[in-house]
Amino acid sequence: MLCDFHPPSLSPAFSSNVTNYAAAVDAAVQSVTVRASVSDPDAKVLGGTGAHSIEPGENLLTITVRAATGATKNYTITVTRQHPSDDADLTALSLSAGTLTPVFGSSVTEYTASVPYEVTSTTVSASRAHVDATILSGTGTHALTVGETPILVVVQAQDETTKTYTIVVTRAAPSGNAELASLSLEGVLLSPAFHPATTSYTASVPQETLSVVVLAEPAQQGAEILSGTGSVALAIGLNEVTVVVRAQDGSTRSYTVEIERELEHALTRTFRARTTTDSTWYDVPSTLRGIGPHVLVYVENTQSVSDAVSQAIADEFGDAIYGMIRDSFGYESDVDGNGKVILLLLDIVDGFTGSGGYVAGYFDPTHLFSTSTFSNSNMADMLFMDVNPGVPASPTFHSTVAHEFQHLVNFSNTYLVDGRSQDLWINEGLSSGAEYLYAGAHVAQRVNYYNSDPLQTIRYGNNFFVWNGYWEQYEGDTLANYATVYLFFQWLRIHASNEGGIYRDILYSTHRDYRSVVDAAALRMGAALSSWETVLGTWFHANLLNTGSGLKGYKGQITTSKWQFYNTGGVTWPLSSGEGMGVQSSGGQFIYAGGSDASIRYHGLNTSTQVVDTVGPTYVGD
Repeated sequence: MLCDFHPPSLSPAFSSNVTNYAAAVDAAVQSVTVRASVSDPDAKVLGGTGAHSIEPGENLLTITVRAATGATKNYTITVTRQHPSDDADLTALSLSAGTLTPVFGSSVTEYTASVPYEVTSTTVSASRAHVDATILSGTGTHALTVGETPILVVVQAQDETTKTYTIVVTRAAPSGNAELASLSLEGVLLSPAFHPATTSYTASVPQETLSVVVLAEPAQQGAEILSGTGSVALAIGLNEVTVVVRAQDGSTRSYTVEIERELEHALTRTFRARTTTDSTWYDVPSTLRGIGPHVLVYVENTQSVSDAVSQAIADEFGDAIYGMIRDSFGYESDVDGNGKVILLLLDIVDGFTGSGGYVAGYFDPTHLFSTSTFSNSNMADMLFMDVNPGVPASPTFHSTVAHEFQHLVNFSNTYLVDGRSQDLWINEGLSSGAEYLYAGAHVAQRVNYYNSDPLQTIRYGNNFFVWNGYWEQYEGDTLANYATVYLFFQWLRIHASNEGGIYRDILYSTHRDYRSVVDAAALRMGAALSSWETVLGTWFHANLLNTGSGLKGYKGQITTSKWQFYNTGGVTWPLSSGEGMGVQSSGGQFIYAGGSDASIRYHGLNTSTQVVDTVGPTYVGD
């Protein structure tokens, strides 16, 4: 017979001559299956095969085989099933929040733990000692109420006996501690020094300090700061900041800090200004609205410019204008010794009636002198900026500030140094350069005005050199001066080896007239530009030729209209000194047929070869 026993192995291994066997199974095994086969096909297994239920302890199984002769043979298997384990111990027990007391031991079933009020739950983890034991309950996350929360961890052994481990978790009552562990003002000293029991403090900051940052930390974990921290805007005078702390139990405590923003500059001030229509002086009652490291922004009381806009102007002055002007042109005089430039925002009395031109801003040197010299002096480095129809804090507004600030610096470093002012056209040219340096891009309105020539004076020779001449007095075209001087000073900058540095060369020249420009051009643009005639003539050529390289153009940065006329003869041109115009020649030449005025220069200009013919009376060129 062959015998197969499932699931355990027979001991000894089956042999047809051995009739007694033993097998052992775990307590969890509740049945075994016996399979047998005979060696002789005529023999037959009479019984004992198939499934057998087994009980804990020894179970005797008999397999009977009958031979063909009728004789029988019994094989016995004693199956021993282990008794179920009664091990309901744990090998580990822990809490995610809280520490067990005493330290865990498998034989210890009673524990306690404590957690602070802010802990609202804890997670129980446990490991069983016997693999067939089962943790029936108690593990996982448990919500904790204030006071005692019992947690029962129940373990069932294999024999279904149980063992209970008890943990009593005590959650503390909410704290009433609403004190601060720290209180400070960023960069500002508190008085007295902070102490949790002291609830009142003072501090002082200069007028330029527009805000402070309040920092605080609660002493008790779980306490909450309800208000008072972060950035706090400061008004002139006393500012009270209250830091409110709420304890765990809902009670609160307040700490107060009185911050004095000291008044170093007059909060209100009445300035003297004058109309641009007839130079009549009048009072401008104003209020300080914005402060920066180098600027005070006052607003005329009748104008509605907010503190936020005023401060934005002060910030832009400090961030983008002040340093640029100082680096490119020089320092203001600071006649009042306060280290500040005053920007007075007002409705400049300029005759504006709702349309047409207006004065966007101006610098009046009167105010750099004492009242004993000029009774209407404000004795301050200041600029007057229009807010009607001017738009405060707009790009045009800031560009005008840069323009006028150059005038202030210019006067401070010329007339106040040696009593000599710079020629007006040079001063205005430098201010136009300041507009470009501030914006970092070309001032389109200046270039556009030149190219459109709306009053048709530029094409007839009107330019910057004579600022208040025929065209301004009889044709009213002052804007042509600003357009042409802008182009001229951009032409200087574009070709100068030190770029915008040529402006400083011009300002600090020992000359105050065209010679300062000639010296700077010869030094920075080439020795060939050693005369005013050459400098001015080459610029005229640049506007007509617009070459992409070389001095007779703007290197592609600016494109100008080619203002010129056909040689019709018999026309009188009202040219002033420094003015010039282009005449289209006929037959490739221009014949000088004018008077004997030696101050007039004629250039024959070939626009294709750029050759200049200065030898008359016939000047070759188109």
